[in-house]
This record gives sequence, structure tokens and C-alpha cells, in this order.
Amino acid sequence: MLMSDFMTARKSTRDFKRKKISKKDFAKLKGEVNDINGLAEPHGAHFTLYGDGKDIAEALDGHAGYGGVMIYAPAYITMELKEASNEAHIYGAYYLEDLVTKADAIGLGSCWITVKDVTNGLRQAVFEESEYPVEFILAVGYPQPQFNIGEQKYSSRLGLDDIVFDGSLGNPASMSMLENYGLRDLFHYLRYAPSTKNTQPWRFLITKDGIELYMKDYEGDNNYVDIGIVMYYYVMLADAAGISAQWELGDFHEEKGLIYIGSTNY
Repeated sequence: MLMSDFMTARKSTRDFKRKKISKKDFAKLKGEVNDINGLAEPHGAHFTLYGDGKDIAEALDGHAGYGGVMIYAPAYITMELKEASNEAHIYGAYYLEDLVTKADAIGLGSCWITVKDVTNGLRQAVFEESEYPVEFILAVGYPQPQFNIGEQKYSSRLGLDDIVFDGSLGNPASMSMLENYGLRDLFHYLRYAPSTKNTQPWRFLITKDGIELYMKDYEGDNNYVDIGIVMYYYVMLADAAGISAQWELGDFHEEKGLIYIGSTNY
């Protein structure tokens, strides 16, 4: 898949068809959730699939969603954290975004919804099957037709010289250097990964050994969620470019006003 196609295909669905997910598709989605849990649980994250979307939407209306209006979907997937650690936030987001990809392959649209501001009592009552605290949910269902014509338009983003550095933080990577490493297109499209309030808290440092990831802390835990998402996009975009990338988390120390997250190969 072309990297441009990969990014433009990532569209959030806020308008779902008022129909249940078929038994066949629901079984596929449940299988994907079970598989993802095997990867996410060692990092402190867990996911639960709920098929009673109508009841959940009605219970959370006025408490979650956008502008207090809950997004209706026939199913929801919870993102639960065994503990509120940086690693759990990062990999909870990483694997929830992977479930977005898996749902899309089944023909299902999806949309992230935060429920962190919902009272604990209401969350526990609504998501009674969830063993751990729920911070985000993924609305899932068949999307209503969209009639957008032409290439998807992105809002303004930071330039590559603001987020990618060469050798040391503060030394912007040149276009020629990124081209030599075969990374220019990857970072160009990585800028369009979603983030809280479009803050784009990620910063990348290219070293002789690989790529280090740093975070500018604007929104606390929300930025660790953003980091998990951008780590996922990096791996997927790298794969599309023929690069096999794997992240290794670091110690989260502070350096030049940024928080060190971890590193990966080119």
C-alpha cells in the first residue's frame, strides 16, 4: 500500500448505520480483540468488546461524546488500563489503533471516544464486564456513506524541521538527509497522525544507531496516548516502505525540555 493511501484511509466515523453488526463480522471482531489482548496485556492494557451499543449510548449521552452528545454505534470496544502507567497508556493507544485497522479490514468504521471524565460509578455500571478502569472506548459499526470528493484535506501541521532532528535535539534534519535514509515520505505522512488538540507532541531524533522518540508534554496522560498512536503509525508506515520497525521503551527521563520515550531501528 502507498503511504499516502494508508494515511488518507484513516477516517474517523461519527455517523453509523442503525443496524447491528452481523454475527459473522462480530465474531471476526471479537477474535481480533482476543488476539490483541494477548499482545497488550503484558503492557498493562486490556480490551473488551460490547455488543449492546444502544444501551451504552443512551447511558453515556450527556456524559461522553462530542459536545456532550454521545456517538451512537452498535458496538463499543473499551480500552482498560490495569494501572495508570506511561507504558499502559502508550500501548493501550497503540493496540486500540491497531483495532481500528482490524475493524476497517472487516468493513467497519470506528471512532475514539474519551470517557475519563465520566464518573467512576457510571463507568462501572455501563462497562460491568470490564475488569479494569476504562479510559477510552472505540465506537464500531457500519459507516454511513460519505460523499467526500477529491483528496482528503488536512488541517495545518508542524513542518518536518519542527519534529525530526539529526544527531542532536534542536538540529533539524535536512530533506537530503531524510531522502538518503529513505525516510522523507514516512515522516511527511507521519505528521498527519491524530493527537489531542492537534498538538503533535512527538519529536524524532535520528542517530547513528536508529531513531529516538521524545515527547513534548502538553496534556499529561493524553500525550502518552498520542505517543502510542504515532508509534503505531510509524510501524505501519515503515512496513509500507519495506522497513521492519520495532519500538523499545526507555526510562522516560527528561532531556532539553522533552521526555524520552524510546527508540526503534530505521
